Amino acid sequence: MKGEHRFAVRTENGAIVASRKLAAGERPRAGEELQQFKVAFSLPSGGSYDRPYADNMNPDSVHEFIRICYEPYRKRFARDFGKTIPGIFTDEPNIFAINAAYHAARLPGRGSYRRVKRRRGYDLLARLPELFSSDPAHFRTRHDYWRTVTELFSEATRANSARGARSTALSSPPYARGTGVRGEIPEGGAAMPSLAHMQRPGIDILKSRSGRR
Repeated sequence: MKGEHRFAVRTENGAIVASRKLAAGERPRAGEELQQFKVAFSLPSGGSYDRPYADNMNPDSVHEFIRICYEPYRKRFARDFGKTIPGIFTDEPNIFAINAAYHAARLPGRGSYRRVKRRRGYDLLARLPELFSSDPAHFRTRHDYWRTVTELFSEATRANSARGARSTALSSPPYARGTGVRGEIPEGGAAMPSLAHMQRPGIDILKSRSGRR
């Protein structure tokens, strides 16, 4: 996905009911609104030490994480792996810089658009407005997109982390998430497919217990 993609969108009661991609220089017709989409690198995030968040849907990025974070421990503490050191924990890895400052709707997407075409059989770039639509007619597009995102995250991050963990005799990091469905989906798609790749899957449950004993 390169450059910008412009669409003429028609809405009813605030919901997108129709859209069409605009050619260069073309403008929306009467009754249509302009929507523009562009690719941009993630902005610095307070949750990642004021740096852009890692691309955890990219196998190369995940392999580099394993090389930097797992291997030094394996080399220095080889005798203790699987014994004194039973595993490595990582807290809430995801695909989205939730804490970054943005002023427009956004989705994680680097590589996912090409994969939708390969796995689901159509060009997602022709349907971009449907990803932000609440119209039931666009459910298939939204479902296909997030299904693909889930697969990419699970395959790249979890499967590779599991391989890295086995190569160092460690357990894979628990999958920690304390949010509900609305918070879960944009951060990693569905949680359960990722747990399948873990030797010791887990989850944290954070909630207030004030007034209880």
